Amino acid sequence: MEHYPTNNCFARFGIGTPVDPQSMFPNFLNHNAGKNIVEPYLDTSARSQALGKPFMILETNSATCGGLPGLSDSFGAALWAVDYGLTMAAVNFSGALLHVGGQNDYYNVSLLCYEL
Repeated sequence: MEHYPTNNCFARFGIGTPVDPQSMFPNFLNHNAGKNIVEPYLDTSARSQALGKPFMILETNSATCGGLPGLSDSFGAALWAVDYGLTMAAVNFSGALLHVGGQNDYYNVSLLCYEL
């Protein structure tokens, strides 16, 4: 599955609605940001765990289409990603792949949740 809390494809492809990253930034600076993303999947993660199966988000980050300049590439977004990863671990996600990029989008960060 993939899940992004924000759609930024207008900036890159002219599809969707324009987004002002700075007006969105406060939404990423509280614990509810990660909780709101995982909330729709709580039942699925519990069912996966009961069946002994992994449950992962295969593509995620702060915004689609390369992120939000000034938000996705900030220290605040790094703190958000840590909180998001720990929130996923707390509700039994097995891991997630953060979709990140520079000139091109690529995968290079994996958040793995281990049972202690």
